[in-house]
Amino acid sequence: DGGVVTGWSWDFGDGTLVDGALQKHTFEKAGTYRVALTVDSTAKSDDCHMITGYQLITVNAAPVADAGDDIVVGVNEEFELDGSGSSDQEGAIASHVWDLGDGTTAEGVAIRHRYAEPGRYEVKLTVSDGSGLSCGTASDTIRVKVREREAY
Repeated sequence: DGGVVTGWSWDFGDGTLVDGALQKHTFEKAGTYRVALTVDSTAKSDDCHMITGYQLITVNAAPVADAGDDIVVGVNEEFELDGSGSSDQEGAIASHVWDLGDGTTAEGVAIRHRYAEPGRYEVKLTVSDGSGLSCGTASDTIRVKVREREAY
């Protein structure tokens, strides 16, 4: 006789304990949690009266984008943008994508660029941790001021 289920107890691995067949839970911090579900029943066998199953749940933390500091350059002066200060709590950054504010984009941790026209450009670095989750990307923006070439 398998019995009838009489209770469900959840331990979400973060100190939260709740009862009931269907539960929703929000984890407050990123990390890996061992979630346990214990089912109680009217089964006569001691081995089947109470059964616990476990599942590891990984909660993703968003990466941190760091495009560096604002800079000033001259027209057609080559300069480097470096996103190596970006990080991800669970591992490595999977991609670095730069929107250079002049209609061009580039990929890579560090890139070189030059502007053909003077002005102020907003440069946006977007990093991804490769998880595909909505919290798997982050952006940082810097400003690049491009001066006219000085007369010699």
